[in-house]
Amino acid sequence: MNKKILTVFVLLIVVASISAVSAFEFADIFGGGDETVTIKGIDFNIPAGYKEDSTNTFNIIEQFIDEGYDFDGKVYVKDNTEVGLYVYNYSSLDADDILGDFSNETTINNVGGFMEFDDNDYVFVYSKDKCVVLIASNDKDAISDFIIA
Repeated sequence: MNKKILTVFVLLIVVASISAVSAFEFADIFGGGDETVTIKGIDFNIPAGYKEDSTNTFNIIEQFIDEGYDFDGKVYVKDNTEVGLYVYNYSSLDADDILGDFSNETTINNVGGFMEFDDNDYVFVYSKDKCVVLIASNDKDAISDFIIA
């Protein structure tokens, strides 16, 4: 009789353990998957493996804040790839005036914008929800991983 009770008890523990494990995705168990970060109301996908580098802002943020712009951003790093995510609220200006300096029109993840190459970095810039969004990276292919349409 004690063996049957012990067997049932062990089976209940196994079933409870399997239920608890199945409530999580494998990415959660083994170190995390993609996550979403919001900057000034704009959502970005942060792919697994990228970590925020709060010491590196491509020196862009300080320049814009010093000039009084409503601007914020973050930089993420994985191995040798750096990706800067910057959002500028243009409620007092016209987006066309801001985007008029860019010429290479392109679409990434169904988001229309402009792609430029400057100082060893690719820059994709677009307008969304009264904000100008700028994604800069030393790896052109990484940019699409961060865009949420």
